[in-house]
Amino acid sequence: MSPLRLKLLTSRVPALLDASRLLWLVPHRMLAAFVAFVTAAAASIAAARSGVSTRRSLAERAALSGQGLSLASVQFGRRDGGSPTICITERDLRLMAQLLDVNYLTTSHLVILGWGDSRLRAAQKRLKVLHDAGYIDRFRPVSKEGSAEWIYRLSRKGWKALVAEEMINGSTRFKQAAFTSISYTEHDLQLSSVILHLAVQAGGSPTEGLIDTMPFTWRGPRSGRISWPGPRRRRIDQEGQDGLEWDPGDDLEPERKQVTRSHAAHLPPDTHMHWTLLEGWRDTEFAAHASSPAVLFITSRERSLRRLVETADDTFSAWYSHGYAGAREGTHPARKRTFFTSRERILEGDWHMEKTPDLPRGLREREKVFTPWPVLYELPAELRLDKPESAHAAHYEAA
Repeated sequence: MSPLRLKLLTSRVPALLDASRLLWLVPHRMLAAFVAFVTAAAASIAAARSGVSTRRSLAERAALSGQGLSLASVQFGRRDGGSPTICITERDLRLMAQLLDVNYLTTSHLVILGWGDSRLRAAQKRLKVLHDAGYIDRFRPVSKEGSAEWIYRLSRKGWKALVAEEMINGSTRFKQAAFTSISYTEHDLQLSSVILHLAVQAGGSPTEGLIDTMPFTWRGPRSGRISWPGPRRRRIDQEGQDGLEWDPGDDLEPERKQVTRSHAAHLPPDTHMHWTLLEGWRDTEFAAHASSPAVLFITSRERSLRRLVETADDTFSAWYSHGYAGAREGTHPARKRTFFTSRERILEGDWHMEKTPDLPRGLREREKVFTPWPVLYELPAELRLDKPESAHAAHYEAA
């Protein structure tokens, strides 16, 4: 469960169904990606085909993968003859594990991850061998001009290979990435494209392969969720709202005593939380990190951005305070640690983002006026390996 939650009223804001994505960032260079909305836009296939020009670099092709798929019909790959017997390599297993975690990846995604742009032909041959041997499935949108990129997902045989090598928990049930509409697939691919683009911008090598040079750990929707023990049992009532009293040593919750907490995760015992999602990350392994998580919402188009921030301003209500301080004197972490941008800005290298005001409308002096707060949040610099750990808190404070 994510530590912060945006309660979006999509029935009130239909424009926000225009392909929003969510990235959840934690310290120690770990990046987890989750889906916030389902893609509903129908872009022109002729204007934005996934079969991009070969004049573009592999990194550029990977960054643009998944565009313009929502109206396309698909062609599934056929396996030639009987299933060949092959020797699975460590690279094969690592790529299949990533594929399982993020549902779908294109040819350019897998090539830039496993081989780099200097070994394109060798990578394509290996992917075909893995497909023909039954470890991965593939399909692609039908294109009138040229051939579109193959899109891959893990098969049951690939999952069994990961279980045999103890790379995943074999006690869990295999659930293949469902294919109901290519527009859903487009959503996952565009999110993966953004993450791989960030990896290159943060110092990963598109030549040597990102699987070994990516400067952060990429967690997909399967592995990136927080295992939360649930809300605390001791509740209070303050100002007519249900609150939660912070007590990490509560005898009723012995498992919480074993959690190692950093200074950022520690709160005084007299802290009162209003809405329980605020405490989630402090009761998991992420509590040992030097700073609290940040959340990044990404819209696929710039025109949806302001309305999304405005909706967040209406719905971000969680806060905590010490003693019996009121909401105006309390801390509103979702408003301080959540940023909004568009896919267009990221691909253009523009790290100017938006955030909500620090206080909800009812607590601001001019509560009827809404203006997104601009911030400069240089995400690649935040994710670089050579970034000092101490810079995390300073950067967030500056934002």
